[in-house]
Order: sequence, then structure tokens, then C-alpha cells
Amino acid sequence: MSKLSLNMKFALTLSIFVVACVMISFFSLKKMGEIQNSQEQLTQVIMKRLNYSMQMDILVNSIRNQEKIMALVSGREEIEETVHRIEDMEKKIEGAMADYRAIASDEGKKNIDELKVFLAQWKKQETQIRHLALAGKPKEAAEIAMGASAVALKEFSHILDSMVHRNQEFVLKETAAVDELISNSRNIILMLSVASILAGCTLAFIILRAVGKAIDQVISNLDDNSDQVTGAAQQIASSSEQLSQASAEQASSLQETATAVEQMNSMVQKNSDHAQRSAEFSKSSQDSANRGRQVVQDMILAIEAINENNQQISEIVKLIAEIGAKTKVINDIVFQTKLLSFNASVEAARAGEHGQGFAVVAEEVGKLAEMSGKSARQITELLDGSIQKVERIVSETRTRVEAGTQVARQCGGVLDEIVEGVSAVTDMSLEISASCREQAKGVHEITRAMHLLDQMTQENAATSEEAASTAEELSAQADSLREVVSTLITTIRGGEGERTPMIIAPRMPGKSAKMASVQAAQPAAGAERARVISLKGAQKSLTHEEHHAQGGFKKASGLDVPSADDPRFGDS
Repeated sequence: MSKLSLNMKFALTLSIFVVACVMISFFSLKKMGEIQNSQEQLTQVIMKRLNYSMQMDILVNSIRNQEKIMALVSGREEIEETVHRIEDMEKKIEGAMADYRAIASDEGKKNIDELKVFLAQWKKQETQIRHLALAGKPKEAAEIAMGASAVALKEFSHILDSMVHRNQEFVLKETAAVDELISNSRNIILMLSVASILAGCTLAFIILRAVGKAIDQVISNLDDNSDQVTGAAQQIASSSEQLSQASAEQASSLQETATAVEQMNSMVQKNSDHAQRSAEFSKSSQDSANRGRQVVQDMILAIEAINENNQQISEIVKLIAEIGAKTKVINDIVFQTKLLSFNASVEAARAGEHGQGFAVVAEEVGKLAEMSGKSARQITELLDGSIQKVERIVSETRTRVEAGTQVARQCGGVLDEIVEGVSAVTDMSLEISASCREQAKGVHEITRAMHLLDQMTQENAATSEEAASTAEELSAQADSLREVVSTLITTIRGGEGERTPMIIAPRMPGKSAKMASVQAAQPAAGAERARVISLKGAQKSLTHEEHHAQGGFKKASGLDVPSADDPRFGDS
């Protein structure tokens, strides 16, 4: 329901009443049709049946009386008149029977057929009575009239009585049915009306309550907004006052800024001179460090040459080791020679005298082999000692060469770091010099900015005056908004919507005078600043947006100056 528009809500409420009216009208017309049909059945059928049956009963009674009269009178003319009256009544009975049969039920048609039978019987008796009366025999005519004719008419009347009674019951039953139909229709229409009214009133109450809440919310929001607008007007007025004071303070601050700019200009010049001298000293230190690095590189080359000599000594050690291996081969040969000498001595002993000469030779060969083995062992011992001494010397030399090489490389690394540090100092000195130039440009920009600040101060004074005027207009708009809210509440709630008097935002009576005093003070402040910095060649003032479009104020320190966190300033 909350998502429906106001038009849809009212359309929904109206549609419920329209649907209820249509339903009630449709049901009423339907029940009225049923009641009309019942009344037509009652008046056009049942009442006519009752009327025809009662008419025939009256005619039968009249015929019965006329027969008695016809039997009693003696004049022929009177008898003929009576006969004519009876014939007229007979025709009326036949017409009533025909009309009754046209609207009769099955049972009624059966009764009509029975009546026709008794009517035919009665006609025969009536003809006899007529003839006897005309023949002057009233006694015989009276007997027939009181006898057979009376019986036929009695049966005829009995059937008519049953028809009248049945039609009367039909009338009562149909009347009761019509009354019940009317009562039921009235009750149903009443219930539909009550239900429609309750549903419509409930929905209307829900919709009106929702609309009322929405309107109350709108009124509350408008009321809050009017209060906020009033508060905003007061804040704008207060801000205008503060802006006026700030403009005056800014005018006095410009003079102090001019003095600070002069001091900054002299400091920038000193920094530029010091930076230039630092760059020269750094260049000299860098040359000395480069020469030291070259000496260290020469020392590293000499140490590497010593290392190559150690490699050559190692190769000599390998040759000595090979000689030792060959000496071992000689020892093996000596051992085999001694073994052969021993075998020859054994064979010479077996030969006896023939082998004595061979034994002497074998003995001498054994002595030579022993002497060769002794010499080989001495050579081996000398070679082993030489190898150990040479290897120890080579190892010590290699260790010392490696230590010297490492120290030389460390010296080279330190000198490289010194060269890099000196180079970094040189670069930073150059950057400081460039930064000083940028600072000089920044001083120029500050001078220009001071001119802009002077103009902005004047513009702020004018803006504060406009803001004060805007605050008054905004306060008037807030008053108008409150009047609209009050009118809306009165329109919706009537007399209950009257509100308390509205609070008018206070005006700032002395604001115009203060603005004039601030604007009058601006030329005097400008003349005071003219003694410090001349602004005669300043450019035309820029707006705030144009100033930002041109990049704003630049830093006086320059963009290329490294920060204190630069890794080049760290300890090497």
C-alpha cells in the first residue's frame, strides 16, 4: 500500500464503492426480476385460475337456482327467459373452462375434463327439465331438477370447490414465497451494503491514515528545512562577519610575509654560494678517490701474479711426485735382482764346484742390488721431505695470497664506495645549487602570490558583503517557507494546524559599516606593503580557478632536491 501513489489510493477506494454499488444493483435487479416473475405467476396464472373457478362456482349456483325457478313458474315466456339465462350461464361456464384450461396445470386440466363430463350429464337433465316445464309438467321437472340434475351440479360444484381450495393454497404458498424472497433479498442487500460500507470505510481509513502520515512527514520535513534554512542564514551571517575579520587580519599578515620573503632571498643566495664551493671540494675528493682505486687495482694484479707463481710451484711438486714414483719402480727392480741373486746362489751351491764362479757373480750382483736399493730409499726419503716442504710453502703462500687478495678487494670496495659517496655528494651539491635557483624562482612566485593575496583580500571583503546580503535573502526565503508550511498545515488540519509564531533570523545591523571599514583599510595596507616590495609590474589578478589551472604556488625549495631519507646519505 505504501508503494501506491496518492491517485491510485483514491482510485482504489472509489473502485471499491463502485464495485459494491454494481454488485448491489446487479443483485437487486436479479431479485426484483425473481419477485416480478413470482408476482406474474401469482396474478396472471394462479389468481386467474382462482377467479375462473370461483366464477364457475357462482354460475353453477345460479343455474341451480334458475332450474328451480323454471320448475316453479307456469308462464311460457318466463320459462323461455329462464332458459335463455341458463344458456347464457352455460356459455360463460364453457368460456371459463376454456380459459382455465389454457393456464391450468396437469391436475387442473384433469379437473376440467371431469367438469366437462358432469356438464354434459347436466345438459341432458337440463334439456329434460326444459321440455317438461314447457309441456306444463312442473312437478316432473322439479323432480328432475331436485334429483339427477342436482346430483350432476353437486358433483360439478364439488370439483370446483377442490379447484378453488387448491388455487387458494397456491396463492398462499406463492405469497409466502414472494414474502420470503423479498425478505432474503432485503437481508442480502443490507449485508452487501454494510460489508461494502465497512470495507470502503476501512480502506479509506487506512489510505487516509497513510496519506496523513505522509503529509505529516512532508510538513515535518518542510518545518525542519525551514529551521535549517534559518540556521543556515544565521551561520552565513556569522561567517560573513568572520570573513570580514579574516580579511583585515590577512591584510596585516601580508606585510610580515614581505619581510620574510626578503630574508628568504638573502638565504637563498648564501645557499647557492655554499653549494657551489661544496661541489668544487667534492670534485677534488672524487679525483683523489679515483687515483686510490687505481693503486688498489694494481696491487690486486700483483697479488694475482704471485698466485700464478704458486700454481707453477705446484706443477714442480707434481714432477717431484712423479720422480718418487719412478724411484719406487727402481726399488722393486732391486728387490727382484736380490731375489734372482739368491736363486743363483742356491743353484750354484747345488752345482758344487762347477757353480762356484757363478756364486761369486751372484753375490756381487746381490751387493750391487743392495747398494742400489739403499740409494733409492735415500732418494725417496729426500723426495718425500721436499714434497712436504714445498706443499707446506705453497699452502702458506696460497693462504697469504688469498688473504691479501681479499684485503685488496675490500680496499677496492671501500674506495668504490668512497668514489660513489663523493660522486653522490657532488650530485647533491649540484642539485642544491639547482634548488637554490628554483628557490629564487619561488621567491618570485611568492611575490606574485602576495599581489594575488592582496586582490583576494579585497575580493573577500566584497564577497562577505554579498554573503551578508545573501543571508538576508535566505532568511526572507525561510520566512516565506514557514508561511507556506503554516498554510499547508491549516489547509490539511483546519483550525488545529495553527502554529506558534515563527522565529525570524536576526539581521546583522552593523555589517555594512564593517565591510566599508575593511575595504577602506585595504588601500592603506597596500601602501604599507609597497615600501617592502614593489608591485607596480605585477600581472593582472587571476581568479581562484585560473590560479589552480596554472599550477598553483610552486615550492621555494625546488623539485629536484633529494630528501633527508635518500639512501645516498647513509653511512657506507
